[in-house]
Amino acid sequence: MDIYSLSNKEIRKCMREFNKTVYGKTIFVISYSTFLISLIVLIVFAIASSCSYNHYLLIILQFPYLMVGMFLTLISFVIGSAYYYHELKEYIKTKKPLKKSA
Repeated sequence: MDIYSLSNKEIRKCMREFNKTVYGKTIFVISYSTFLISLIVLIVFAIASSCSYNHYLLIILQFPYLMVGMFLTLISFVIGSAYYYHELKEYIKTKKPLKKSA
């Protein structure tokens, strides 16, 4: 089956089937765990930096670090998504063609 000839509905169906497999669940966790962990750390870091006594000065000093953290969180999401969809594409390649209804 070719992923490029599938409609959005067919891709979503294949994605649900892939997520039901043990390998699909594992790939999902591996792909998005780095993003979720970095997002949680970033939120905790932002809250902790704003709860200090001199919070205005501390926020200004830590702003570059927060921006770098947000950038790295975004990059981890993009890389994780690319890896997940690459594995989904490999899964779809191994499937037999869908029967077309008349």
